[in-house]
Amino acid sequence: MFWEYFPIPRFTFPRLLVAAGLLAGLFAILAPRLRAAEGAEAAPPTATQQAREDYSEFLRAENHRAFAVGPGGSWGMATDASSLKLAEAKALDQCQAADSQNCLVYAADGKVVLDQAAWLASWRPSSAVAAARARSGTEVGDRFPDFVVTGPDGARRSLADFHGQVVVLHFWGSWCGICQRELPELSRLYQRAASIPGLRFVPVQAREPIAASQRWAAAHGIHLPLYDGGGTDAFRLANGRQVSDRSLAHNYPSTYVLDQNGVVVFRHIGELQSWGDYLPLLAHLAATGESRTASR
Repeated sequence: MFWEYFPIPRFTFPRLLVAAGLLAGLFAILAPRLRAAEGAEAAPPTATQQAREDYSEFLRAENHRAFAVGPGGSWGMATDASSLKLAEAKALDQCQAADSQNCLVYAADGKVVLDQAAWLASWRPSSAVAAARARSGTEVGDRFPDFVVTGPDGARRSLADFHGQVVVLHFWGSWCGICQRELPELSRLYQRAASIPGLRFVPVQAREPIAASQRWAAAHGIHLPLYDGGGTDAFRLANGRQVSDRSLAHNYPSTYVLDQNGVVVFRHIGELQSWGDYLPLLAHLAATGESRTASR
C-alpha cells in the first residue's frame, strides 16, 4: 500500500479535503470583488494625498460602496451600505458638501463608472449675459475683479484684456514655501498645455519685487510667464482703486480658473495637488468658448 511510503497519518487526508473545500469557498466569495476591482486601482482625477488614501480604503471595503469626486477637488465615500443606490447617494452628498459644482460618482462597488463626458463638461463657460449679471468676487460663478498686472513684456494689462481666453490665475511668491513646492508642477502643466489654443497662464507674485521672483524661478528651472502684481501687499484695480492682496489671494498660493468672460469656474486656496489631472478640463473649457487669441 502507498501509505507505507508516506509518514502522514491517513486521517489527515479528510482534513486536507476539508481545508481545500474551505479555500475554494473563500475564493468563490472573493473572486467577484477581485474582478470588480480590476481597473479601479487608479486614483480618481484631481485626487489629493488624503483622497488617495481614502480611495485605497474604499477599494478594500465591503459592498455596497461608492466613491464620488467633484471638479473643485472634493470627494466623498460611502461603504457597507444597504444598497448601491444608497451608497452612491451618501458619497455624492459628502462630496457635494465641500464643492460648489456638481459631484459625480467615480467608482461603485470597486468598478470605475465615471461619466467622462459629464466630467469634462463640469467646467462650463458662462454666457455673456450671465457674466454681465454676475457679481464681482472670487467665488465660483463670480466675475473676478478686474485688476492690473505688468506682463513679461513690460506692458501693463488688466484681466479684461484677457477676455476671450481661459485664464489660469495663480497667486504666489518665492517667499512662500508651499508655493516653492507647487510651482514646478504648474510649470510642467504649462509646458504640456502649449498646444491648447485660447489658454493663458497668469502667475502673479505678491509681497516681493518681481526681480526676486524671476531670480528664484530661473534658479529652479521654472518656465512660466511671470506677471508682476506690484510687489506689495495690495493690488491695483483697473479703476485705480487699491485693494488688499488678501481680498483676491485669500492665502498663498491661491489658484483660479476664469472662463472666456472672466467668470470663476474653479478656485482652490492653498496647495493644489495633481495639476496634470486638470489638463483635460482646461482643454475642454478652452474649446467650448470662442477665443480671441491663442496667446499664452
